[in-house]
Amino acid sequence: MKSDSSNEKIERVTELFSLAPRTAKPILNANSLKDSQTLAVMSMEGESFSDDELSLDDISNIGLAKTPSKFLMSPPSAPLSGTKRPNSETVQTTPLPVKSSKTSELLSPDSMQSPPDATGVYNSRSNRGQVVTQFNKELGHAVTDKDTNRRCEVRLYNREGEESTHVEARYRFMYTGLEERARAFEQILLSFQEQMSERLKELNQELSPVGEPRQESVWITGRILCEAAEGKLNPASVLLEGSRKDSGGSRVELDLRNLKSFALFPGQVIAVEGVNSSGRRMVVSRIAEGIPRPLASTPVESVLDYNYGKTWLNGKPLSIMVAAGPFTTSDNLHYEPLRDLLGQVNQNNSDVLILIGPFLDAEHPEFASGEPKLQGEGDSLVTADYYTVFVYRVASLLSEFFKINSRAQVVLVPSIRDIHHDFVYPQAPFTDKIPKGLECPWTKEFYGMLEIPSTRGLEKRVHCVPNPCTLSVNEITIGITSNDILFDISSDSIHVNTGNRLVRLAEHLLQAQNFYPLFPSNPNSTTPVDFRQSAKWKMPVTPDILLVPSKLAYFAKTSQDCLCINPGYITKGISAGTYAQITVHPNPRAELEKLTQGPTSSIAFGKIRQRASVDIKRI
Repeated sequence: MKSDSSNEKIERVTELFSLAPRTAKPILNANSLKDSQTLAVMSMEGESFSDDELSLDDISNIGLAKTPSKFLMSPPSAPLSGTKRPNSETVQTTPLPVKSSKTSELLSPDSMQSPPDATGVYNSRSNRGQVVTQFNKELGHAVTDKDTNRRCEVRLYNREGEESTHVEARYRFMYTGLEERARAFEQILLSFQEQMSERLKELNQELSPVGEPRQESVWITGRILCEAAEGKLNPASVLLEGSRKDSGGSRVELDLRNLKSFALFPGQVIAVEGVNSSGRRMVVSRIAEGIPRPLASTPVESVLDYNYGKTWLNGKPLSIMVAAGPFTTSDNLHYEPLRDLLGQVNQNNSDVLILIGPFLDAEHPEFASGEPKLQGEGDSLVTADYYTVFVYRVASLLSEFFKINSRAQVVLVPSIRDIHHDFVYPQAPFTDKIPKGLECPWTKEFYGMLEIPSTRGLEKRVHCVPNPCTLSVNEITIGITSNDILFDISSDSIHVNTGNRLVRLAEHLLQAQNFYPLFPSNPNSTTPVDFRQSAKWKMPVTPDILLVPSKLAYFAKTSQDCLCINPGYITKGISAGTYAQITVHPNPRAELEKLTQGPTSSIAFGKIRQRASVDIKRI
């Protein structure tokens, strides 16, 4: 037996029991230490303890909860007796604790009711299913059919011949130095400068260095800065900073009074035409706010197969549903909105469901307290760690949904507000913190697992993707970011005669060719950007559909041949929110067959403006 002091053991307990990031109080059985995960971990390390070496008083000093551990991981709907979680590729979990007959009934087309024991504003709403805005109403939506086969292919999009723009695995963050940030900025600016230079060559013009005095009109490129160290950007405080390579980082003040319309924000990379006679102030005559990337191209034969092949859509429309969290109201952890949404997917027989986090919202009172409560035996509440809440409130709902629906595929996009996931942007996909879990030899529980079903193999139906990401659903590309970039930009930008401001905000992302072009972030933003990973929030192409959930007003509009959609949030505090239903109709068959006889093997198939219809509805 080792002679380590009690304080040293307490420190090791605290360090080893770090399953949930940002948790205020780790969960441990203080009354029955032999049933705890911590003792299991220490036993594997070859440690042994007696009651006098590590007392319950010592454990309480490190702020550990005193709920028996066997209560924490067992299914709340069953007697709390330490039921073992299966450890397999496709996990079948116990249904959620609902005081009604069957979970499948809650997801059936005939019933969209929330648990009968649930109360509050959400369940008393009278406007469920109300359509609040539409796009291409005349096209209509897909008619529900009885076909249960999967009709589409979902995968991450990567442009051929280019580096992947997606975070594939978790990485170390908070170690980016100033020099690395500067290099990231320089690379973004030089990339745009190269593209702009190619455009100007076609007009027999060239770029000039920033800050160089010229009596004639010239073009320069740089990023927008605010002259004042504090305060918001305004027309009188706009500076343009050039690249270190060609301009030595010089800055020039922009005089915008001759422009009839413009939209600018800090960090925006633009090209400016004007006269800079003094070298310090440029009178601007024209602004190029960015160069959107081209649309994705797909072989004509593949498009024809996706649209009319018997194993794919067979000439029928593609149905996609999109919802952004939080997926439970702020007064409970019942996850009624998520349950109701799955009922809608099953009722409409949708092909794809895109769920955009947060799933475990760090701003929810239960999670913010560090001690979320789940319903145990009877009416009792027990404290659970974050991974346990995800298993019994999200993963198990998906498991039950897949039992009654064999068609829909589900995409899970994390959020920086997910308290159980890495707090950094860009984010890796959801994964188990402990691969295959850590089994406690006493309770037979597995710890550190999300137990998301159907994520591997031929029967894969859940796609865990990074934040941000670009997806391919058949020939359609979909760009997604869970960060509220629209709100961040709108809080620190200037718009003069730009038309629909919400669409203009989304257009900034397309012109900048990335999902987070703002720098520095405004004081109200909580986005922890890691510039070492700046290549991972680039857009490989201009997507056909851009999903940008925001607290700003919901909308569905087209810009730059892209359908931009803010579906809103599915919950707003204790009230219900909105989600989006998208239907994409196939390309005309005669047109596709004609193109197969042409000389080109690939062609861009956007045409979302003509093919897609969108309804944004209340849940």
